[in-house]
Amino acid sequence: MTFMLSLAFGALLLISLQRNTVSHVLSHWIFKRLALYSYGMYIVHFMLAPTFEAFFGPAVIAQWIPGRDGPIYAYFCVAATLTFLIAMASYHLFEIHFLQLKDAFTDRGTRKAGRPG
Repeated sequence: MTFMLSLAFGALLLISLQRNTVSHVLSHWIFKRLALYSYGMYIVHFMLAPTFEAFFGPAVIAQWIPGRDGPIYAYFCVAATLTFLIAMASYHLFEIHFLQLKDAFTDRGTRKAGRPG
C-alpha cells in the first residue's frame, strides 16, 4: 500500500510540473499559503506531538466523543489546526526576518567586480 501511495504522489508531482489542470489547481492561493508554512508545520509538529497527545490525544478526546474513529478524527483536526496556527505565527514572527537577511548576504556575492556597491 505504501509503495502504491508513493507511486501515486510521484505521478502527481510529475503531472503537476506540466502546464495543465492539475498544476492550475495546485497553484491556488490556499496551496501556496500551505506551502509557505509547510516547513514550520513539519518542525512544530514533531516538537509538539507529545504535548498534543498528552493534552488532547484520542484517549482524552474519547471522553467527549464516542466511537472508535471519532476521537482520532477530532484529534487530527485539532492538532492540524494548532500546528498550522503555530507555524503561521512562527513564520511571521521569526522566519520572515531571517529570509530578509538572505538578500543582504546573497547580494554581495552577485555584484560584478568594479561596480560600486
